Amino acid sequence: MSDIASAQTANPGSPMTRVQVTANPVSLKVMRMCKPLFTTTDVPIPADGSMQLPSAAPGASTSVALATSPLLTLPQSFGDIYLGETLSAYVSTCNQAPYQLLNVQLKVEVQTSSQRQLLLSRAGSGPAGELPPGGRADSIVRYELREIGVHILICSATFVDADGESRNVRKFFKFQVQNPLSMKSKSHTLAIGTAAESVLVETQVQNATQSALYLTSVQFAPTPLLAVDDLNSFALRADQLACLKPGDVQQYMYRLRAAPDAPADALRSVTALGRMDVNWMGPMAEPGHLQSNMVQRRQPPARAIEVRLLGVDTSVPVPKLLHEPASAEPGGDTDVGEPLVTLCEVPFLARVQVFNCQECPAELRLLWMPRAPAPPGAGPAAAAAEVPPLVYTGISGVTLATLPAGGSMELALELVALLPGLHRLVGLVLQDTRTGHMHDAGVLGELLVLEES
Repeated sequence: MSDIASAQTANPGSPMTRVQVTANPVSLKVMRMCKPLFTTTDVPIPADGSMQLPSAAPGASTSVALATSPLLTLPQSFGDIYLGETLSAYVSTCNQAPYQLLNVQLKVEVQTSSQRQLLLSRAGSGPAGELPPGGRADSIVRYELREIGVHILICSATFVDADGESRNVRKFFKFQVQNPLSMKSKSHTLAIGTAAESVLVETQVQNATQSALYLTSVQFAPTPLLAVDDLNSFALRADQLACLKPGDVQQYMYRLRAAPDAPADALRSVTALGRMDVNWMGPMAEPGHLQSNMVQRRQPPARAIEVRLLGVDTSVPVPKLLHEPASAEPGGDTDVGEPLVTLCEVPFLARVQVFNCQECPAELRLLWMPRAPAPPGAGPAAAAAEVPPLVYTGISGVTLATLPAGGSMELALELVALLPGLHRLVGLVLQDTRTGHMHDAGVLGELLVLEES
């Protein structure tokens, strides 16, 4: 037996008496911080707000569906937590031992399936990190939830006990993060290979929670080479479709086009279009923010020869349209997607640019092939369409200059419109003189033909 032990046995009241070390001196407690909810009851609440319920006849039912009381209730469990929300937790470290703990260090981390992130690292309540008997070190941690699945909140405390021994305590709190919104997107490519080429993105947003969500902002964030036009700006219904009840679905549509400073073939070369960006508030105004996965599309088939419409020139002044799109925003681009304008029976020039996307030079011949006449018995409307609304007055079959690989050239097509209305500019075909292959330019754009006043 050592001298210290002998002294303790001989004189228990000696100053050298060892303090009995507590097995678990530190208590770690975590409480989720969330807003209360309104209490729901099965009986009607008086209009004056008092809790004195009116007497009912024997056997009469007083249940009212979804009756809301003037009282608030606190959650009795951890509850549901969703992606895009912010987890707020109150972490308390308490010294349950009858002696002071030294060098107390508290650390809070969150671990997901892909990463581990430090949320808090702090010392005890004293200047030197000590924690007196019965003392507490309280902290609040916040973490924005960016992943679906199991999350583990790891709380650990290291300290030095009365024996001078360094010890640590760890506790794990597991919770499941769910998806609040189900977003399904699909894309449609319009006017492939023309100057008016664009992509429509259609997205359905469904509320997957058990409570109503108020959508404060729904936007599409395109990739850097693309620009977006919001097609959901309905002034009369802007605030009528913002609330989604559980299971409700709301549909949005956006038009994507090449950005003004992007290359001419930017839209055709991009497969990743962008992400949906949604902000919402819960029943008690809890904020939430979520971005969808990247919306992808299949890359359109590559064309050897591409033709884009640059504009229309006419010698006669054309009246400006008085109609202004309802979705136009101040300072925005109001000409995107608008048809070009010309006059009926007035010659005009359609300026186009031809791109050689091949790795070898191209020798092309310009051909104009108007649309085929309607088949017999197709009806009066189809018979009237036998007269082409746009007539090419230039020379068909002319051989163009050799177009180098990756090069481009501009052409001026001489046309005249015979019928008023909105018509598609179609009929241009470029033939490869070496292989004989026909490259149909397709629809170059839409042309609005007005009658000359």
